[in-house]
Amino acid sequence: MDDLIPKLREPKVQGAVRGLVFFSLAVIAVPLAAMFALKHWLFTALLQWDSSDANLYAAIIAVILVHVVLGVWVYLANKEEEVLQSTVFPYQAIPCTFRKEKIDNRPTVTRIPDYDIRKTTTSEQRMQAQAHDDPVYLGFAAPYDSDDLYRLSSCFLPLGKVGGKPSWLNPVAVPKSEQLVCKSCSKPLCFLLQVYATADTDSAHSFHRTLFLFVCRDPACSKANDATNLAAFRCCLPRVNEWYGQDGPLDADFVMYSNHSQENEMPPPPKGAPSLCRICGCFASKKCAKCGDAWYCSREHQAFDWKLGHRSSCGQTEEKKEGEERKNPENMWLFEEKERTTENMWLFEAKKLDEGAAAQMTEDDLEVEEKKDVCFDRFNRVMQLQSEQILRYQRGGRPLIPSDRAPEINQVPPCSLCGAPRQFELQLTPHLLSLIGVDSITESIDWAAVYVYTCSANCAVPESGYASEAVVKHDFVE
Repeated sequence: MDDLIPKLREPKVQGAVRGLVFFSLAVIAVPLAAMFALKHWLFTALLQWDSSDANLYAAIIAVILVHVVLGVWVYLANKEEEVLQSTVFPYQAIPCTFRKEKIDNRPTVTRIPDYDIRKTTTSEQRMQAQAHDDPVYLGFAAPYDSDDLYRLSSCFLPLGKVGGKPSWLNPVAVPKSEQLVCKSCSKPLCFLLQVYATADTDSAHSFHRTLFLFVCRDPACSKANDATNLAAFRCCLPRVNEWYGQDGPLDADFVMYSNHSQENEMPPPPKGAPSLCRICGCFASKKCAKCGDAWYCSREHQAFDWKLGHRSSCGQTEEKKEGEERKNPENMWLFEEKERTTENMWLFEAKKLDEGAAAQMTEDDLEVEEKKDVCFDRFNRVMQLQSEQILRYQRGGRPLIPSDRAPEINQVPPCSLCGAPRQFELQLTPHLLSLIGVDSITESIDWAAVYVYTCSANCAVPESGYASEAVVKHDFVE
């Protein structure tokens, strides 16, 4: 019964039902009673009219009364809504989910409010109801079926994904191999995450805009409060470009239907696109000397692929057997991909949550004792509001600091292209670690928070390529 009518126990819903029943009975009873009384006592007994005239005029008055009752009902309903809206609250937080749409032929998302906080009783609701006007967009992971992973290819302009190989926004001017190495061990970085992040105020050169994050696979490079094992890139494209039409990217469903074969449906690489590493999907400058078909970004990945099976398949044509499922991940170097509805790529489903007050709570709000780690308590409380969030997005906003012991962020270098100061744009949460399978209690990749700072001017990148942006990492330390 609770599934069929889940909100019937709420006082507001019960009051609305009582009002509906009352006015429904009033619409029936008042006109009929008035018609009977007027006919017998006024028109027949007092005015001495004949039966037909009495019936006619009594019916006319009854119809008028029906409309009067309905008018009173509408008036009272509007009055109640005005009273609710006039109730003084600092702010009303409306957590929302989003659905994918296109606005101005650009992939975007549309708000679908989940609920409206009218009265705040719990501490979480109070934190949300006192939020500021600049919302924080939350990224969530949704599983994707392995047979549908082709939908996250570059040509379909995905809104975001985690794991697998990067879907380059500009498939030609991709970062060079030397840009995608760990600053600690000089080994190739592994693709972690990308997110399509545009704004209405962006310039014409930034009609399309995607951020890419990479991380070193070696746990030894994950040092406390040190982001040298991470790298971030920003890519911007104008609306008119060589790879995506002005009416939007290719429709994956149309391509699938037109070609009937997932292996043959993918369009060929664009003209001028470089070879990509068959292990990580990044720029490749080396190829197998024996077969000349396999390309790699580094000797490490060439040796990795040789042990992985290229030793036996080198020079042979690789054909996918009928009915064979695509491996996920494609190899052990990549993070596992998961999708919507089954067990397999992580897409972003954004939710919009106003939680400024949660980031500005005082010690009194948190009821903390003296000498307690206030930021750590605040961080946990905010994370608990949406425990499965993996990304927090607020361009030009403020990061959510995980601990009072975290070093201050006051030395973010300016943009290397235009010299403009960088601003906070997004933050990764610890929940992402469990989704990519690196949350081991032993030595492992780790972070409390990863912050990406991007050019505040959102400057144009030469050849619409990839600009390196600043990354800051905080860890939980004793």
